[in-house]
Amino acid sequence: MKPGQLIVMKTMTWGRDSHNLFDYESRNCIKKQFQTSSPCQVTRLETDINLLFSQADLKRASSHPDILATIYQENGSFYIKSEEEPLWQVVRSLKTSSGPGHVLQKGDTIKLGRACYKIKDLNSGNDDSSSDRTQESEEESTNEIPEEYENGVCRICFCEGEPGNPLIVPCNCTGSVKHIHLQCLQKWLSYHMSSKQCENSAVYHWKTIECELCKGVFPFSLGIKGKDYNLFQVEKPDIPYIVLEAAGQNKGNEKGAHVITFSQQSSVILGRGHESDVRIADISVSRCHAIIKYEKNQFVLEDNNSKFGTLLQVARPIEIPLNNTVALQAGRTVMALSLKASSSNISALYDASLDEAEHYAPHKRSL
Repeated sequence: MKPGQLIVMKTMTWGRDSHNLFDYESRNCIKKQFQTSSPCQVTRLETDINLLFSQADLKRASSHPDILATIYQENGSFYIKSEEEPLWQVVRSLKTSSGPGHVLQKGDTIKLGRACYKIKDLNSGNDDSSSDRTQESEEESTNEIPEEYENGVCRICFCEGEPGNPLIVPCNCTGSVKHIHLQCLQKWLSYHMSSKQCENSAVYHWKTIECELCKGVFPFSLGIKGKDYNLFQVEKPDIPYIVLEAAGQNKGNEKGAHVITFSQQSSVILGRGHESDVRIADISVSRCHAIIKYEKNQFVLEDNNSKFGTLLQVARPIEIPLNNTVALQAGRTVMALSLKASSSNISALYDASLDEAEHYAPHKRSL
């Protein structure tokens, strides 16, 4: 940070504590304003937000607050990173080169209300965007199967391993029941899969993804002698598509994947309503919650003024921009941060920060 610069921050905390959600329509929000030129931690105790500048400040606190984020300085710039809770960027505050929204990338994690999805695969029409591995991401490594596991018999068909259909150990079972053929497991999982075809999307859903014996959860893919094999198989189209995998804890260890297809300059609606192209049956999801557009060989995610917001998980520290605002959500708190010249009128800076933050909470319901 150059001399004479200040971090200006406006926070809004929803008065209710409900599934780490923030109600963008609610007027029951506790607002606070801060300015600092020093590294610090952003903390929350119930609905009270504070900045702590040292471990001594944390020890002096009467109760242990939640640490929402850490602001630190590196190479003359200020950055903010997550701590005890994940940080999420507010999608309605993001812009692309051609308009509002966020250009989706493989490995992104997005959240609609409390429904969480990971971008497992996409093909936008560019050679470097397509993938032959629908069920793999950079953050979720493929499980490697040691060579000694190839000896044995399959617990389903009682046959030995064979080329192209190796014996694997996909769960925590031991002894004579630990081995299973790759194709036998794929076939067993296919019996537990249901699919729904729509005009612009195909939805695949698995009622169970756990071993019936040890209750261990099967991985999406396995690595055997340097080659990756998908356990959960879905059909990938030849036209541009994007694969969303349900992430987080689901009831009954259910697993689902949405394969969304696009034609030129098309879009799909994600929401709870029956008219949605990708229907998400969660009460925290608005009827028309978000839109994914396919334009200029890119997939752009836009929020549709949803009640509980559309979020993008922060994967690495974010630089606090000069004379611009970054909006982040940590649980039920939304923070708007900007780097300003300290010689500027601080009252005007606060007013601008307030206007910017409240711009993300328009108090109107998504259709």
